[in-house]
Amino acid sequence: MWTHVSSIETSATPAQVWALFSDVAGRTRVSYSTEIGGPQEAEPGPVVVGDFPEVLSALKRHLEIPAAEERLRLAMLASDVQELDQILADDLLFTNHMGQIVSKPHDLELHRSGTLRFRSVETVELQVLGNAALPMTSICVKLDGSYGGQDFETLLRFTRIWRLADNGQWQLVVVHSGAVV
Repeated sequence: MWTHVSSIETSATPAQVWALFSDVAGRTRVSYSTEIGGPQEAEPGPVVVGDFPEVLSALKRHLEIPAAEERLRLAMLASDVQELDQILADDLLFTNHMGQIVSKPHDLELHRSGTLRFRSVETVELQVLGNAALPMTSICVKLDGSYGGQDFETLLRFTRIWRLADNGQWQLVVVHSGAVV
């Protein structure tokens, strides 16, 4: 008997996993395993299960990227420089809504110095796109805060590309933002 089982580990809770299937009517079972028997059982097996790792990676991405976005939102709101330092990749490429390139050190300094402060960071819409190796988000965010002592309230859309770091945490590598008018 030829047997194959694929699995993933995720930081998502069981409730978050099952929430993905909450709109499925009736009974639901999700499993990725197969058993093939017969004289040439090893031949069709790899063909049948060839996409299992990709499917499981996509599931992992859909579970963990929204949590990474929430982690970022909370760090921005609190100006938590230590948390932002973990979330932003060292080679971050951030183009802000004015077309300026903002490096990781510059972004962290804006928070550390109090030049940038948020009173509210509200996610209006979140889409998770891309593939398991290169997850992307398109997120619309309502921001209320101050920059350089000047109050602002704005609606921005961000396109973000995430990468899984060596420590197993998702990090932002590319960010582009634009004003929603």
